[in-house]
Amino acid sequence: MIKRNDIILIMSILLISILGIYAIRMLDNGYTGKTAVIIIDGSEVSRIPIDNTSEEKTVSFNFRDNVGYLDIKDGAVRMKEMDIKICPEKICSETGWISKSYESIVCLPNRIVVNIENGKAVEDDNNLVDDISS
Repeated sequence: MIKRNDIILIMSILLISILGIYAIRMLDNGYTGKTAVIIIDGSEVSRIPIDNTSEEKTVSFNFRDNVGYLDIKDGAVRMKEMDIKICPEKICSETGWISKSYESIVCLPNRIVVNIENGKAVEDDNNLVDDISS
């Protein structure tokens, strides 16, 4: 038999859960100043600001004597498909667009990770090969 205190406890847990989900969505969706962080072999090599413009741009980066490419558009980023000799499974390019701080693109054969961070964007041009506008 459910008692009055049980109902109060259940309702409190539901309310806290709903408020938590709402707070996370508000913080992540409306936040500007997102940055794509490229990590290769466990070391951060580049931070690329992701703006919310509708114009798509392509950024390239070096890794293990190869070049990788990221597409950036509407506050999101995706890995372009690499040659089958470099990335045989192509899981990283099939991940698609990521835009939230809890999403990542991972390329295991090449030890590449692309994360999204919220906060003030800091661009590190020293490690970028080129910024190609399409």
